[in-house]
Amino acid sequence: MESHRELGFGYYAIHGLNGQEIGIFGVLKKPFLSYVDFGFALLPEFYRQGYAYEASKAILELGKNKFNLCTLNAVTHPDNLASQALLSKLGFVSTSNIKPDISSDVELTVFQLN
Repeated sequence: MESHRELGFGYYAIHGLNGQEIGIFGVLKKPFLSYVDFGFALLPEFYRQGYAYEASKAILELGKNKFNLCTLNAVTHPDNLASQALLSKLGFVSTSNIKPDISSDVELTVFQLN
């Protein structure tokens, strides 16, 4: 909610055909990324049904048309092949790896969409 107040954008609840919430999708500014981050989380029972792609396309259009976000980042865990495949399908390209927290051993894969 803080991001919505400060920047006008953030995460949005996404609902399926029956109105049930199926996940969250949106854009958020993260301090360790150069550009606004596109992110998503889908409830497992809605995996592999096309919801993630359709919701992602809608959020990307919103970011571009309403918030003038021409370049976006996205991050995934290197083992999250499903998310990486979705990002590639949406036109994101893997650019680098990053440790979001210097004290962490976790390194994330950074994607970018221009």
